[in-house]
Amino acid sequence: MKLLSPLALFTVCSLLATPLLAAEEQPGLSGCAAKKQAIAEQIEQARAHGNAEQQAGLEKALSEVNANCTDAGLRKEREQKCSTPVMK
Repeated sequence: MKLLSPLALFTVCSLLATPLLAAEEQPGLSGCAAKKQAIAEQIEQARAHGNAEQQAGLEKALSEVNANCTDAGLRKEREQKCSTPVMK
């Protein structure tokens, strides 16, 4: 006797793969828009798992990004990280 029919197995695998596909970064987003999208997706994950503390922290992070993020500022941060010498 088969435990799961091929159709049921396919359905279960499809449902399990959906969050992975949704978590992919949207094409064309960069800089602050990509950062906002990533945080929004994390908020949805926290909400889906009932993690109110994490959700509150992420919502605060999103409001900070909305208030303070600029693409030029992100570019400058990346340039500074790349030019900072690594201590050995």
